Amino acid sequence: MELKILGHWAGAPMEGGATSSYLIADGDTRLLLDCGSGALSLLQKSNLAQQLDGIVISHMHADHYLDLVPYTSLCFLTQLQGKPWKKIKLYVPEANGKQVLADVDQLLFGNRDRFGMTFDVIAYKPEDALDIGTLRVTFQQTRHPGPCYSPRVTNGTKTLVYTADTGYYDELITHAQHADLLICESTFAYENDMTTDHGHLTGTQAGQIAAQASVHRLILTHFGTSRADQARNWTSAKAAFPGAVDLASTEAVYLI
Repeated sequence: MELKILGHWAGAPMEGGATSSYLIADGDTRLLLDCGSGALSLLQKSNLAQQLDGIVISHMHADHYLDLVPYTSLCFLTQLQGKPWKKIKLYVPEANGKQVLADVDQLLFGNRDRFGMTFDVIAYKPEDALDIGTLRVTFQQTRHPGPCYSPRVTNGTKTLVYTADTGYYDELITHAQHADLLICESTFAYENDMTTDHGHLTGTQAGQIAAQASVHRLILTHFGTSRADQARNWTSAKAAFPGAVDLASTEAVYLI
C-alpha cells in the first residue's frame, strides 16, 4: 500500500498545493480520500484523474470536496471530444452528501445533475464497510461541526487511518489502534476555545492519540498558513509520540 499526499492545507491551498486530498494505491487499486481545492490538477499531473476506483469524502466542507466541481467539467470536456467517460464511484456521507451536491448543482449549473453525469454517487453510513478494489474502508464519526467521518483503510495486511477534521475524543484512539500510518489533523498550535468550538486538534493532541493508539507512524496535516505553527505542532507531537512524525507535504509518497 502506498500513500501520496496531494493536499494538506486547511481552508485554502497555498501556492502549488491543495487542500485535503490523499491518494492511496494498492496494486491496481486507486482510492482518493477527500478531493479538496487543487487536487484535480495534481491528479492530472500523474494522469490519474480517470483512473480512480473510488473517491471517499469525509465530510461536506468545501476544503474537502470542492474539486469535485471541476471534475464535472473534465467529464463534460472529455465527452465533448467524443471520448468515453467512465463514472467514478463517489462515496459521500448519507447524512448530507447528496443534498449538498444537489444544492451546488442547482446554484452552479441550474440543476443539470452534473455530479450524477460524472460520478456514481453512493451515500455511506458510518457503520458501513466499503470494499473498493483491494481495500476495505470503515468509519468513525468525528467531533466536528456537521457530519464528519474518519476513514480506516486496510488491504488486510497494512492499515492507514485518516482522522479527517476532528476534536479530541477517546473513540478516535480505538479507531486508530495499531494503524501502520495515522494521518492526523493538527490545525491549531494551541489548545483553546477554537479547538473545541471548531472541532480541530493541536500537535500535542495528535501525538497523544498516536501514542495511545500505538500507531507506527504519524503524519500531521490540515495546516493553516503559519509555518511557525507547523513547526510547533511537529515539536509538540514528537514530545508526545515516540515514533516517526512527519509534516505533510505536497506530493510526498509513503510506502506503508
